[in-house]
Formats: sequence, C-alpha cells, structure tokens
Amino acid sequence: MQARSTALTGTSNKIAKAQKKAIDAASKSITTAHGATLGDDLKLAGTVVKGLAKSFASEFAPGGTATPPGTQSFGGLSSVLVSNLAGEVTTDLGDLDTQIRCAGRRREEGGFSKIGRYDSSETQRGHSG
Repeated sequence: MQARSTALTGTSNKIAKAQKKAIDAASKSITTAHGATLGDDLKLAGTVVKGLAKSFASEFAPGGTATPPGTQSFGGLSSVLVSNLAGEVTTDLGDLDTQIRCAGRRREEGGFSKIGRYDSSETQRGHSG
C-alpha cells in the first residue's frame, strides 16, 4: 500500500487524491490498531476493505485489475486476507478443542474438585419432605 500511496503523492486528479486518502487511512488503521479479540480484527478488516472498495471499486469487481499495473489488486488482497483469517480461525478452534478435551480428561482423572458432581442421596433427602 505504501508504494501506491507514494505513486499517488502530488497528484492533482480528484479521483487519485481520493484513492491516496483511502490508502493512507487504511494504512494508518492497520498500523495503529491492535485488536484484542478476533472480533476487533474482523471489524478492522471490514472497515479497511470497505474504505478501499469505495475508492478502488474496479479492483473489487470480479476479475478486477490493479492500478498501477504490476501490483496486486486490493480485491485479490482481501481474498487472501479472508483465506488466511479462515485458516487461523480453524487452527484456533482445533487448539480450543484440544484444550477442552485435556481439561475433560484431567477432570475425569480427579484433577478437579467435584464440580458438577452431586451425591444422589443428598438430592433425594432434600426432596423427601
């Protein structure tokens, strides 16, 4: 994105100025935001893509081409971003599943207190009234 911003610096073309502004805003958002959660990262990605899509609509269209030639289109980059994000989410879900299974095994082995367990005789005494 930096190369595109530099290429558009000093332009007098109204459209090119808007494109530079969108690129600079997206770059600033990406470099200054530190999402605490996956949700924060998704919101940021959505905001960045939305801002760039307004100024670079042809690049987000199916088969869109990049401006300037020789660079990857923003639409293509957003597709890569979504694919990479999906991979990370899949990995994180696998890690979470492993942690849950390990915690369940520790509980079954007596590693945890009797959380969730009850003595049926105590329950029956409470309801014998």
